[in-house]
Amino acid sequence: MLVESRVTFPWRPDGGKVAQRKSKALPTAGDVGYRVSIRIHDNEPGKYRDLLGHLVDPTHIQDKHGVRKAFDPQKIVAWRILER
Repeated sequence: MLVESRVTFPWRPDGGKVAQRKSKALPTAGDVGYRVSIRIHDNEPGKYRDLLGHLVDPTHIQDKHGVRKAFDPQKIVAWRILER
């Protein structure tokens, strides 16, 4: 689903409105295989950790070196699909 972004670029002829994909609250089994960026709360208060790689299942990501990393979906602050 595409939604209108709040970010605008007024110098563009269309008024600068940008469409973007509305993300789901948490990754699901339907997102497996996509390359994703996930930001999660770290164990230290106020700190975050970023994960980048392919979603193996809703709780694991595989980085470019083939290393699988587990994460708690309830600690996700933000995530997005980058490419297939």
